[in-house]
Amino acid sequence: MKLFSFGKNKDDLPEREDKGSEGVTVMADTNEDGKSGDMEDDKYDNTEEDVSYEAENEAEEDDDYIDPEDLNYDEYEDIVDKIEYDWTLISPSPYTITYLDANIVIPGPTPVKKDSDGMVLTIVCPPERIITICGFNQADIGKEEFHNNPNLYEVPHFLALRLADDNNVEVSPMTIVDISKYTKDGTSVRICREFYGDLSPTRDGILKKKSERYYFADTIVLQEGEGLSFVVHRPNADISKMDIVMMSDVFEKDE
Repeated sequence: MKLFSFGKNKDDLPEREDKGSEGVTVMADTNEDGKSGDMEDDKYDNTEEDVSYEAENEAEEDDDYIDPEDLNYDEYEDIVDKIEYDWTLISPSPYTITYLDANIVIPGPTPVKKDSDGMVLTIVCPPERIITICGFNQADIGKEEFHNNPNLYEVPHFLALRLADDNNVEVSPMTIVDISKYTKDGTSVRICREFYGDLSPTRDGILKKKSERYYFADTIVLQEGEGLSFVVHRPNADISKMDIVMMSDVFEKDE
């Protein structure tokens, strides 16, 4: 399903581990007759200890999590400096995420049919990694300056998404694509709604110049358990081929 790719991809990113859904089953306390009843004091005490133990474990698991409120979103360099306090930026930088990164780019879950809505792919942050995508507002570069000299700058990070049918013909540029960020707790917030033509790497069959490519307005930070989803609305053809190229910075946890 790979349609295009730019740059090399590192081999040291960990393979993605598929995890099943985790849940907690709550069982009612019963008396000797098998009927529901009030918990005895000693049972309540044990439950309290179990809850406390689980809370401590959860706290330990979240030691690597960076609170977004602790990041200064005024400039991208400030965000990188904060992360690099405990994390190491993986070289080369920026890192090019493509369809080859099977542990980051997840297709589907099912092909999107013509005139229907569906998720075409998801970007997931692997364990012990942080992914940042620099937005235009934090690049500290004037738009006019950037458009006049786009090749002088590594940031902001561009995104290119390609969606096509079985004949490798791209969907209509007027197709609507929603990009949303989901967090560890399952919350999903739509970041933007764009025309596919703005996200496509080409215009009229010609590869877009750097100044014409798509850039997020604001920086996106993805930590373990977080990601981006791409949902297409009513395309004019079945989508059976897809690819993505997204510049980013990837960090690994210091040992």
